[in-house]
Amino acid sequence: MVLITHEDEVARHAKRVVRLVDGRVKSDQRQAPVGGPPPALLDPVTFAEHSLHVQTGVQG
Repeated sequence: MVLITHEDEVARHAKRVVRLVDGRVKSDQRQAPVGGPPPALLDPVTFAEHSLHVQTGVQG
């Protein structure tokens, strides 16, 4: 599946993020192992805390 977004919050759910600038690859970053779980399941407590902060606007 390929998901295209401009939102960093959405991209951080992906195992791999390829960033393009003017149609060219700027970066290609693996955020989780190919055969492993997505980033949200690697450390669910940290992920949930971050998601809550993003949703509520709380910084910390």
